[in-house]
Amino acid sequence: MEGDYINLEELYKLSGNDPEFIEKMILVFVEETPKSFIEIKEAMVAGNRKQVSQIAHHLKTSAYFMGIQALYNHAQKLEYIYRGYEEGDAESLMKLIEESFNKASEELIFYINNMRGKS
Repeated sequence: MEGDYINLEELYKLSGNDPEFIEKMILVFVEETPKSFIEIKEAMVAGNRKQVSQIAHHLKTSAYFMGIQALYNHAQKLEYIYRGYEEGDAESLMKLIEESFNKASEELIFYINNMRGKS
C-alpha cells in the first residue's frame, strides 16, 4: 500500500503479509509516536544530547517500517545534529517531524479503516 506520505512495503515484508499484525503495528505507531515527541522536546530543553539522538534513532527506525520517508529523513537529521555529525535548527526540524507524522498518520488511519471495511 502506498499513499502520498506512506509506503507500507517494509511493514508487509516484516509481517509476512499478516493484516492483523499490520493493523496492530500501525495503531501502536500512531498512538505511541507523539509520546516520543514529548520526550525529545524534554531532552532538548534539558540539553541531553544522547537521549535526543537515541529517541530520534528509534523514531527513524519506526518511520522506515511505516514507509514514511519524510519523517525518516527529518528524524535522521535530528539524530545526526545531536550526535554532532551535522549542524541545523533542531526546533524547526521538530516542527517538520511533527508535520510529517500528522500527515502520514492520517493516511495510516485511512488505510486501517479501508482494511476493516474490506473484512
